[in-house]
Amino acid sequence: MRNDDLHDAVDSLRDEVRLLRQVLDEVREELSWANNNAQDIPAGNGAASTIRLITSMSADPTARDFHVNVVSDEMVAQLRQEAGDKTSATTQPTLF
Repeated sequence: MRNDDLHDAVDSLRDEVRLLRQVLDEVREELSWANNNAQDIPAGNGAASTIRLITSMSADPTARDFHVNVVSDEMVAQLRQEAGDKTSATTQPTLF
């Protein structure tokens, strides 16, 4: 009888893990879609209004003074305008 209880418990856990995997896959798909389409969503449309585009961040994410979006949008626009069409070794046109 003890083996049956253990077998039932393992089966239950297996079902729970399967469900968690399915939910995580769905969340991953939603986040991927939101990241790929963030610029196409007008500001103020429900949950989409909470999307935050990264304009700048510290080079070392493990540093104590790590920050995201320290540079204002206006400064980013100004720097892009000043740079014009020039590219440098520090630009990263694609990640993959």
